[in-house]
Amino acid sequence: MSTVLYIALALFFLILGGVFLAFLLAALKIGFERWREASHLSGPLKNVFFGEVKADRDGLRDARIAKGKVWDKATKKWRSQGKLSDDYIKNMVR
Repeated sequence: MSTVLYIALALFFLILGGVFLAFLLAALKIGFERWREASHLSGPLKNVFFGEVKADRDGLRDARIAKGKVWDKATKKWRSQGKLSDDYIKNMVR
């Protein structure tokens, strides 16, 4: 293989390692209780991936969850979409 390919692979793995290290450091700053609370709020990983986090719990609006609407092309209807709010996520890291 050529030297350019080796350099490109080295840079790729260096950047990937940096991203992993940054995530690990952020995760260590967040307490276990905060992780558990965020996991409870968001539900299963499938819900997070598809933006289907429930914004209303027991009929009450939860301010920790950002709520919006999305057009579903398959059903041709509007549906609710939610995610953990940016303010909530920023306040997790102290």
